Amino acid sequence: MNAFILMFFGAFVGWLVSKPHYNTRWDIAMGVIGALASSAFINSLGMPGATGYNTYTFLVAMMGAVTIIYIGRSLNRFPQNYLK
Repeated sequence: MNAFILMFFGAFVGWLVSKPHYNTRWDIAMGVIGALASSAFINSLGMPGATGYNTYTFLVAMMGAVTIIYIGRSLNRFPQNYLK
């Protein structure tokens, strides 16, 4: 159940940070991957990664989603006119 909540939060953050004329589906996918990865990372540190539908889980998912989206965008340096 916690994985589904993380995936929902990651997709929501990916949708929030998507830019117009940018690949929104890619941002949502990277948000989901980032949310799941950040939860696994937080668990490896000995803290709970996802504890249910609450603010802590949202912050963990947001931290990972924004990080992965930022890395993905910095690696993909196409000009915005190329994607139109």
